[in-house]
Amino acid sequence: MLNSNFFHHSKSIFTLLFAAAVLPACSLTANQSANSSDNKQLTELKNSFEQLCNQQNQSLSQLSKQQKQSEQTLNKIYQQLSKSSQQPTAQCEEKANKLDGKIIIGELEWIYVPSVQRHIQARIDSGATTSSISAKNIMRFERDGENWVKFTLTHTEAKLDYDMEAKVVRTARIRQASTTKLERRTVIKLVVKLGSDLQQEAEFTLADRTDMDFPVLLGREFLQDVTLIEVGKSFIHPKVKS
Repeated sequence: MLNSNFFHHSKSIFTLLFAAAVLPACSLTANQSANSSDNKQLTELKNSFEQLCNQQNQSLSQLSKQQKQSEQTLNKIYQQLSKSSQQPTAQCEEKANKLDGKIIIGELEWIYVPSVQRHIQARIDSGATTSSISAKNIMRFERDGENWVKFTLTHTEAKLDYDMEAKVVRTARIRQASTTKLERRTVIKLVVKLGSDLQQEAEFTLADRTDMDFPVLLGREFLQDVTLIEVGKSFIHPKVKS
């Protein structure tokens, strides 16, 4: 009876000791398994996050390239518009100063005389047949069997004072509006530019215009067939570049 009880108690104690030894090991194994699972999930999350970051970086890089290309394209368009914006304006002004192929001019215009390299104000007068330019000290002479003339292109207000020589084209008879007498004037030819479209060699009579407001008068022979006069406007055309 004693032996049986002793064996039974010994078996129970052994069972308890075995359980005390095995349970912590099982618990450790379970914890390790749980930690391993968590580490795997963290690794997967990390890889997914890195892939997402890489994709976003690639997208941002592409957007940056597209933005640069767009900026370059816009800059090119802006430069083209800046260059072309002046051309339509110039073309519109040119068309506005023309009608049926004729150049519209005002009552007063700047002309450029290459022989003296000066811009001179001229009055437009369709009532005068021949153009006129202010001259003093007019003296004819002969050169190589041809008639020439020396004169001083002068006008105090316009600050003109040039000694010039030119071949005599003819002698014109001019009747002033204030008198019935005919006045004989020497006629020469000068190249004259008006605006950017009108340049021609025209006849000018030599006359003292120092008491008049303008040193040059442009008459019908200069104006006909190529110009139209717009009364009430002046200096429609800018000074032509010399």
